Amino acid sequence: ARVGPGDPQMPEGSRRAFAAGLAATLLVVPAISIAKQRSDVHAERVQAADSLRRLAGERLRLGTLDARRQAMTELEQASLLAPDNHLVWLDLGRLCLERGERKRGRDCYEHARRAAPDESRAYAELGAAWTWEWLSSFESSALANAARDLERAAELDAGDAATWARLSALMIARGRPRAAEQAAWLGLEAEPQAWEPMLALGCAAWRQSRPVLADSAFALARGRAPDEVRRRFASAPWTVDDR
Repeated sequence: ARVGPGDPQMPEGSRRAFAAGLAATLLVVPAISIAKQRSDVHAERVQAADSLRRLAGERLRLGTLDARRQAMTELEQASLLAPDNHLVWLDLGRLCLERGERKRGRDCYEHARRAAPDESRAYAELGAAWTWEWLSSFESSALANAARDLERAAELDAGDAATWARLSALMIARGRPRAAEQAAWLGLEAEPQAWEPMLALGCAAWRQSRPVLADSAFALARGRAPDEVRRRFASAPWTVDDR
């Protein structure tokens, strides 16, 4: 006959081992159930956050003041539901900056950077935000932070010509025209027909007293730039060809 756990003939050691195994089973099964419930709740929160982000994007495309307020509320809710979604933080940061909330916007970009440390866009947006802070305050620390973040963005995505151009402009502002020229060339290497690094190259060459290269770069940049930028060139006296 088989000896069961309640049989007095069952050795004490075996009885204890059986009881321990049963207790472990009773502990593990609820834990698995709880873990599954938490996973389901997390998935629902992530899905809800994605829906709110899409809805906010649709409202922003409407362009009205009321729609923008609603989009802000929806993005704030999405950030609470999915704090690890860097796209939500990027959208919320951009909207904060557009509303003039510079510090809050940078904080949102910091959240995005921490959520996705290898995402170049988070660093690029943070660098742009620090650039606006520098243009508003002229604090050297803001300029240094902007350069740091744009350098990291360029490291993560060397094929983004616009990032190299922005970095080049900051190097000029920091009194480093050679570094500015190098960044501009890297931008053109990434995208040979881009106008932003070509314009940056012209500025860097001008600061190094190389007018021939500067004039050629400016001419090419004018031809490639969007209409709005070309009109700015046309209205600037120093861009007029007087030959």
